[in-house]
Amino acid sequence: MDANGGNQTRLTNNSSDDRDPTWSPDGTKIAFSSKRGGNPQIYVMNANGSNVVDISNDTGYDDYGPAWSPDGTKILVDRQPGGGNDEMWVMDANGSNKTQPAAGVSSNDWGADWQPTLATPSPTPSPTRTASPPPSQTHTASATPTPTANVRIQGDLDCDGFVNALDILALARFLANLSPSQTQPCPAIGQQLTLVFGDFDCSNAVGVGDLEKLLRFVSGLPVAATPPCPAIGDVLT
Repeated sequence: MDANGGNQTRLTNNSSDDRDPTWSPDGTKIAFSSKRGGNPQIYVMNANGSNVVDISNDTGYDDYGPAWSPDGTKILVDRQPGGGNDEMWVMDANGSNKTQPAAGVSSNDWGADWQPTLATPSPTPSPTRTASPPPSQTHTASATPTPTANVRIQGDLDCDGFVNALDILALARFLANLSPSQTQPCPAIGQQLTLVFGDFDCSNAVGVGDLEKLLRFVSGLPVAATPPCPAIGDVLT
């Protein structure tokens, strides 16, 4: 409908519940949750209601609350397996490549949204640090240095002196719009410092990509550095 309530147009017409509609960033498509196939699934249709496609296509989960990424290429979804906890999943806009960024967090997660891109200047050179690898090298969890007083470590989001699963939990709670557990005077995740605190890929925003980098690091998998961002595990002085 128009902003004044005029020109109301019905876009769906079936006997099932259709809910949680959300426009794609370019305004050409609408994602929504519907029970038309039995259990709730995520569907995408053109803005005029045509070409409705079930992108969830997985009757093992109930899917709600779709949220488009700022570039329109991915959709964040609340998923609940039969009798299980609500969890946050990310999929491509066509329903492929379903991933669970906060896998292993044993609690109900819902109502998340994408962190908007911050309107900030281009990143300035990173703070002075030690043991920084060349851009072609990678960091793994074994490279975490021993913390000392007044030293902060890239990826240590709760300021306990270590990069570990607690930092993954803090970042996952931040992305789910929940209050992350942090120790004062630790900067708030998303705070604009020299770089955005929690932004490990220099995108000027904290998002799922940063959570994936942190998961890989804590799991001991290679994590490519993204200059001028300090690599996860680097000591910042």
